[in-house]
Amino acid sequence: MDSADAAHEQLDRITRLARKLFRVDATSITLLDARHAWLPSAQGMPTGTVARQDTFCTTTQSVGDLLVVPDARQDERFRALPSWPAGPWSSTRGTR
Repeated sequence: MDSADAAHEQLDRITRLARKLFRVDATSITLLDARHAWLPSAQGMPTGTVARQDTFCTTTQSVGDLLVVPDARQDERFRALPSWPAGPWSSTRGTR
């Protein structure tokens, strides 16, 4: 196993554990740059790169602290996201 594979396996352990501990359908580790969100590890959702503007991350970053949204279907900040409401997410938690 090379170092990149080992790193991905470590990230996968974290997302699997978070999914189990929080009893949620999907978890991810998301890395951001100015225009993109890269999900190197995810459980219950695809990995890959998406436009940052199409993620919950932009709002999380603007809050600057722990963001807890109990029902994103009721939150105006997330209704316009292309993946929403088609995705399995009814709530989100994130931190900077």
